[in-house]
Amino acid sequence: MRLFWEEMKKIWRPGILAAIVLIGAMFYWVRPEFYMEYFNRSNGSAAAYYELALGWLEKYGVTMEPEERAELDGQLAEEQAVFAGQLAAIPEAAAEGITDWDSFIAFQDDYWESWRQESEDYFDSEEHKAKERLLRRIQGGANYETVKTLTEYMDSYDNWGTFPWTETANFREATPLEQARMREIWAKSPSILPAAALHSTWCYGKYLAIWTVLSVLLLLSPVLVRDRLRRIRSLQWSSRRGRRVLRTQMAAAGASAALLAVLNIVLYGIPFLANSPMVFKDCPLKNCYGVSAPPWFDWTYGQYILALMGMVLLIGLGAGAAAVFFSQYSGNYVAMLLKGVPLFLVAGAGIASWLMEDPFAMRTVYPFSQWLYPNGWEIHLFPCVELAGALALLGGGSGLCVWSCRRQERRELAGEQ
Repeated sequence: MRLFWEEMKKIWRPGILAAIVLIGAMFYWVRPEFYMEYFNRSNGSAAAYYELALGWLEKYGVTMEPEERAELDGQLAEEQAVFAGQLAAIPEAAAEGITDWDSFIAFQDDYWESWRQESEDYFDSEEHKAKERLLRRIQGGANYETVKTLTEYMDSYDNWGTFPWTETANFREATPLEQARMREIWAKSPSILPAAALHSTWCYGKYLAIWTVLSVLLLLSPVLVRDRLRRIRSLQWSSRRGRRVLRTQMAAAGASAALLAVLNIVLYGIPFLANSPMVFKDCPLKNCYGVSAPPWFDWTYGQYILALMGMVLLIGLGAGAAAVFFSQYSGNYVAMLLKGVPLFLVAGAGIASWLMEDPFAMRTVYPFSQWLYPNGWEIHLFPCVELAGALALLGGGSGLCVWSCRRQERRELAGEQ
């Protein structure tokens, strides 16, 4: 056990930790921060639906039942009345005859119709520019997005039971297993979970997984290379007992990869939780308004987040095992980089990114372009393919480490690996 802790000290060196913290802060600022900044306000409609969903969650619960949908007519009337009151404060609106929601929609339709019919000279005219300014002012200054989003949601809900989903191309091209799951989902009341929040969660989890791979590689790749440069491995190689130290080093590397992955999850979880996503933790993933990828499992949003955290941990462990295996065959830091960079591109930018793209939802991949296959060729992935991929990465890396330890112990005493 003492040797284990000594190996842990060799891994967790202050200089490496400082570099990881600096690079991690830069990475967060470049990519994941965007999805937290726009978690509940990515655009006008998303922000409006998020606010509507908060009210519905408190009033109706995690799903929208048919009898609850009937009450939305009254809410729509109230929002349109607020909209009309806001129009009264805009003199230019009254001059154009815009006094309520219907008259504004007519004005908006007439404006866009002019784009198709009028000449280029009309677009440069003051009349057109004045209408455009008025349109933007009303859309940006009134509760336009709330009324628009509520109207679209009600229309979508009303059409849900009557729309012929089984006649769509997506349904016909799905596998029998996918079709059965779609029927099961469509038979249930829709969740009020905002699609923008779910999409931000996907993207945030994907970049967290990529960063976890990168940080684990930065932490573990130099360890065995440093031992080799200082000829520590030569001393260990002089006896069979010394060769078994590699087992302890592998165990310390695995524990370090797990610890660093957990630290990443915790630190990245702080800004994530600052957006209060857990108010929707009990909302099911089924039938989320605006989400086109049906989920395979009847999870709640809270359970889904736990599953994504587990995926990040498995990916980090797999990347750590692969990093240790390849680093022991590097004679110097340049050779380490020549192995580490491709490993990150494959395990981080490739495998981790792909596994965390709409995870645990129905996914289809197109392995070849339309140029090669004009009629198209698609592969429908089986349920839980993401977990299988993460376990394959972990199993492959761990298997290489076990093989390396056994191979070293069986070699002749003379010579160095």
